[in-house]
Amino acid sequence: MDTKNIDDEDKARRIILPAFDPENYEIRNRTYSNSGVHSMVGTIEFYLPGLDMTVWANCNEEHISIYDIDHIWGEDECPDQDDHIIIAASFDEDLPESFQQWLPMIHETLAYTVEQQLSQPYLIPIFSLPVDWLPDSIRENACPAYLDWLREHGKRADIVKGNIIFTDEDYLGR
Repeated sequence: MDTKNIDDEDKARRIILPAFDPENYEIRNRTYSNSGVHSMVGTIEFYLPGLDMTVWANCNEEHISIYDIDHIWGEDECPDQDDHIIIAASFDEDLPESFQQWLPMIHETLAYTVEQQLSQPYLIPIFSLPVDWLPDSIRENACPAYLDWLREHGKRADIVKGNIIFTDEDYLGR
């Protein structure tokens, strides 16, 4: 669990779980809804049979949080929601390597959230992520040289319908 960006009070509230097989999970439910704070959130309910436990991953373009309760940012009235955070990652501040045990579920939730956002007729059909956080299902459709260039320049990859698009004029004009 990455705690480098968490203040001491938040560190004390983090739930510590025993090691488990990160590939052994069942998806029980998926929802995509407005968080109430002008942000759409993809949520997946994962059952972890090795722990006999259910967790909920909430994701948007900026971050992902995994809770041990069914909670959607800004939607639920849950005064003690911070007491139920297992992990929280900011895509711009954290690296995926810090969340190894959770990466399969993070990538599953990211891919679902991207797919849902890009299918909504009333939203701008672009989803943007730092290169290091791209799910493999999206990365495999991208130009490796462009991804390397974006990473080197600290830029996000813009995704449209599952594909990375070339949107940076500096790259196109090189």
